[in-house]
Amino acid sequence: MKSNQTNTLKKSIDICPIWSMEATDKVGKMIEQIEQGNALLRAVSEKWQDNKNKVAIQGGFAAETWHAESFNLDAILKDKNVRAFTDNFKGNHGLSKNNAVHDIVVMDGNQQILTAQSKYCGTAKATSDAFRSKKGGDFKYADNDVFLGPSDQLNGIKEYAQHKIDKSQHRDPVVIEGATHVKNKASDRLAVDGVESTALSKKEAEHLGRGSKTGQEMHKEMQQGYLNKSTVQQSVKAAKNAAMITTVIAGTINCIEYIQKAQSGQISSDEAIQAILKNTVIAAGDSALKAGVATASVSTAAQYLPNLFTGTVFQQSFAAGSVGGAAVCAVDLVQ
Repeated sequence: MKSNQTNTLKKSIDICPIWSMEATDKVGKMIEQIEQGNALLRAVSEKWQDNKNKVAIQGGFAAETWHAESFNLDAILKDKNVRAFTDNFKGNHGLSKNNAVHDIVVMDGNQQILTAQSKYCGTAKATSDAFRSKKGGDFKYADNDVFLGPSDQLNGIKEYAQHKIDKSQHRDPVVIEGATHVKNKASDRLAVDGVESTALSKKEAEHLGRGSKTGQEMHKEMQQGYLNKSTVQQSVKAAKNAAMITTVIAGTINCIEYIQKAQSGQISSDEAIQAILKNTVIAAGDSALKAGVATASVSTAAQYLPNLFTGTVFQQSFAAGSVGGAAVCAVDLVQ
């Protein structure tokens, strides 16, 4: 950080800001989803490295993770209990490994409220046909609520299904049945109770599956988008005054020096976390500005030290309110 920027920050030091418990809890839940998504996508790209001829298959697996992860981040943002799972996601979802019918299930507690089959084939025609697959004379995926496909193929998937319906009139009721399912159920996102996953194109899925720089940046941008929305949401709640909102959003913690030292290798991540714990306090307060600033600070910390929000030290020290001393924040106030 340039010296003039540092001086600007130091001039705006504010003592004892409030870190909203609601904000930290929400960020913690998001970080758990993000870490899980990162791990699963790494595993997908590693498999692709072993067989680079299977980019389409790995892209399909990556798409399943993307939709489930982004759906869950949206659910957390909107304070909804619903969660999406693939067979690799942690949780009590009842989805068997390599399930032959469902790729994704959405649960509300112990209740399954939506099932989805995901296909990311090379063309809209191929994807539409794949959804109509039959096994033993039966329509293989009929029990799914959603047929999840690439965003850039969605119109083509539905149009081709309609074409099959028109072409098969009075001739093949089985084809009509399958095509009707595709036409009615095809979507480029999961959607339940106001919660949606983020749409994904065929090419984007392949980038994710390969673990390319483009794919990694796109994945991080999606994740950070939800973290930022959460920060704005909580800052608005904390500030309670529209005139203050643009001011508090840009808050950042003075503990950035510890983060920078950790990044440069001067201290370990654990040492940085301990330093922040030592110099930070969660406390009730009556200042809307401080509440807003501290809430916005949560997102900054989450980007660099996610363990701060998920580890047992946080649960024991922060949540219990046992951390003593004043927290000093350097806040760059901008409009």
